[in-house]
Amino acid sequence: MSTWAMLVAACAFAVIACACKSSTPAHAPRENAVNVATALDGVAIHYRVAGAEHGDPTVVFVHGFGCDSTHFETALKHAAQRRRAVSIDLPGHGLSGKNRTTWTMEAYGSDVSRVCDAIGAQRVILVGHSMGGPVILEAAREMPGRVLALVPVDTFHDVETRMTADQISGLIDLWRRDYRGSAEKMVRKSFFAPKRNPKLVEYITAQVTSLPRNIGLALLDSMFHYDVAAALDVTTLPVRCLNSSERVPTNLEAGRRHAKRFDARLIPSVGHYPMLEDPAAFNALLDAACDELAR
Repeated sequence: MSTWAMLVAACAFAVIACACKSSTPAHAPRENAVNVATALDGVAIHYRVAGAEHGDPTVVFVHGFGCDSTHFETALKHAAQRRRAVSIDLPGHGLSGKNRTTWTMEAYGSDVSRVCDAIGAQRVILVGHSMGGPVILEAAREMPGRVLALVPVDTFHDVETRMTADQISGLIDLWRRDYRGSAEKMVRKSFFAPKRNPKLVEYITAQVTSLPRNIGLALLDSMFHYDVAAALDVTTLPVRCLNSSERVPTNLEAGRRHAKRFDARLIPSVGHYPMLEDPAAFNALLDAACDELAR
């Protein structure tokens, strides 16, 4: 496997935008409200809430590396037609604080839990795109008994494929030598299907390359070292991946060896950002997932 192929496999961790559709919405969506929770280390976590104030379950959207909560804008509004929906700017991204010293998947899991605590969410479906995949696994650990399901988005393709310590070190060194160039190459060469929206490519490239270098390098290190299979071994939650059918094959057998309730739905003609590339298809699959998993 080439260096960049390994990087793509490792970076393809997932957050899914959860949306649930109805011909007669039970609740009219509210205007999205910007709120702030406080992380355990004091960092400000910005998030937006839409939908019913006490909608059950609450759908929580977690974005990926170098992105922000706006990636789930369409999904947030769609989900809010029937349930309370929340989209989070993880620290270091969007409007949230950058004054953190330890950037890990575990810290991000705690951040998601703190937001859920702030809004009093007792039953949640966690949707995580790319890096958001391990984040929602960690958030579920922080909230035992409160999470109904995990919906990773374009991630967990093969949970048994991991890089060696030497391979990780080599990739981090590559990014350290040319952070912006490495980030741009990853997005442009690896994250989009052949039929792509040029404006979207430019938008995502600008976002990912603008993530502060120190934060990006620390997150890559944590993400590459994160053992998804081990985390799945100890979860009893249903896991419903919403993955692209174009980029990386999804190994269901590998997933099910570690999580008995592991499944996936594939979205055609999209790359790594299905919620932005085909919102209608993404929302339809999320509707079905939410309705099934919220029972």
